[in-house]
Amino acid sequence: MCRRYRIDKDSLNKFDSIPGFHKDFQEEITEGSIAPALILEKGHYRIRALSFGFDIVQKRVLNARIETIDQKDFFLASFKERRCVLFCSSFFETDGNGIDREFFSDGILYLAGLYKDGEFAIITTKPEEEIAFYHKRMPLILPRDHVRSYLEGKTTKEDLLSYRTKGLKVVGESDQMTLF
Repeated sequence: MCRRYRIDKDSLNKFDSIPGFHKDFQEEITEGSIAPALILEKGHYRIRALSFGFDIVQKRVLNARIETIDQKDFFLASFKERRCVLFCSSFFETDGNGIDREFFSDGILYLAGLYKDGEFAIITTKPEEEIAFYHKRMPLILPRDHVRSYLEGKTTKEDLLSYRTKGLKVVGESDQMTLF
């Protein structure tokens, strides 16, 4: 479950020509935080400030599983009509020992999301090999060249299930294991 992620504000400079762009947000996004989201609205790409989590009576829904997204009435309309993309420098998953692990890649990660009424949730999927050791879910990361087709609704659930993200790294973990 993705409950926290970071955005390096300087890495977003290339998006400053998109209407709605600004840097007035926290770099660490958690439940209820306001974050920039790329959306397609009336045929135009815009950046909107959205709150992390769909507010439902007494709790927030932060994630939507891609495997069942078209079977849940709560997410179905957003999946069909209100998709968003979240910009991410790194994200966190909590391992079996309760330790938050931070995962990153070179450059910006584009997280698939859904929005409605000024709020968003991140779509999650089964983890890549690098993450499976630590956690059983991860955010669904879009290839950069598929962001437009995702926002335009041309990307199917099956397409999204086929995406793989290679090269994710864990902050503070080396590639080498030592005993001493």
